Amino acid sequence: MDKVLYLFPDTNLFIQCRALGALDWSSWSEYSEVQLIVSRPVQREIDNQKNRGNDRVGRRAQKAYQLFRHILLESDQDYFLVREAAPQVKLFLAGPGKPSSELMNVLDYTKTDDELVGYMWEYRKQYENRDIRLLTHDTGPMMTAKTIGLPFIPIPENWLLPPELNKSEREIQRLNKRISQLQAGPEFKISFVDQYGNEVHGIKESIQIPLPLTSNEIDALASSLEDRLSPSFGVSRTFFDQSYQEWIDHCKMALGNLHKEIQLEARGITFSVLAANLGVRPARDVLVEINTKGKLLILPLRQIKEIKSDKWKVSLPNLRSYLRSLRFGLTASERLMSIPGLNENYRRDANAFYYKPTRPDRPVASYFLECEQWRHSLDDHCFESEMFIDHAIDEIYG
Repeated sequence: MDKVLYLFPDTNLFIQCRALGALDWSSWSEYSEVQLIVSRPVQREIDNQKNRGNDRVGRRAQKAYQLFRHILLESDQDYFLVREAAPQVKLFLAGPGKPSSELMNVLDYTKTDDELVGYMWEYRKQYENRDIRLLTHDTGPMMTAKTIGLPFIPIPENWLLPPELNKSEREIQRLNKRISQLQAGPEFKISFVDQYGNEVHGIKESIQIPLPLTSNEIDALASSLEDRLSPSFGVSRTFFDQSYQEWIDHCKMALGNLHKEIQLEARGITFSVLAANLGVRPARDVLVEINTKGKLLILPLRQIKEIKSDKWKVSLPNLRSYLRSLRFGLTASERLMSIPGLNENYRRDANAFYYKPTRPDRPVASYFLECEQWRHSLDDHCFESEMFIDHAIDEIYG
């Protein structure tokens, strides 16, 4: 046979305790069901307190009031199911009724606590075989119930919410929080993520590594170049003989690095670093370094248009241009490179990241970015890179 416990809760169950569904009801697991019966005095007190304002009592009363209206107007049942089992807990709203007339000379029905006890006494007379008890945290109702012989259960201490701060305490708490914020600086969070934005702790990829040409292959290719050349470049034979061997050496060097160029023109292993400033202040003069530990190289992620076609053509130094540059006395760097400088009138975005000193165009062990003012509490910055293998070593790790 099912064993049911009937509890008449005091108002403090709804005002001073955590949400009903968050309470531990297992103390009454010997019962198959616990029925919470909200008496008319408690309903009336909740109705009065809901208009108190935005303090805890007002907010909690408003929440209880909405629950009562849900049972009356929206629910298909005449109760609200608080807990499914062990025990099952249901919340009922008591209908119209009056407190016991027998206790009118004992209790003061102008007081909600006494009216609650009187209402419970009358209910107990109607259902003598039921296990009916008062559920309260206040000693006043407990004393009244004990005086007239009604059983009661104290609300457990661990059901109660922590005490609400008064106005002065709330202001002190607010000021302390503000002081902590002012004292705090930027705070960074850094993580590696996959293409879907999920954090990862490792990368598992496969990569094809082109093999370098052998010295015999390089010599054979250099010889084939000699068969195609003639000294008709608008320079003297003597000057040509002096410069020819230097040019051949540059061609051999280009052929020796051909395998690196092939790998570079293919997409490397991509990875992304997310970085955010979670602090309460911007970070000024930020320097971000992305580097490798081990025998790996990295390069900022390139756009597709930056990557050449996979139909390979070997690019060697042009002999005519090379000889002409020698005649005019240009340095090696002037012959091989041309890097435009920044316009002095160009104004950077203070909140953006820029490569320092410039964006690398070849795989490197590390590169740097700088930001004048890294603003806080904004979206993460995503630094995307490609990873390459250093061909100059035998054992690869990192």
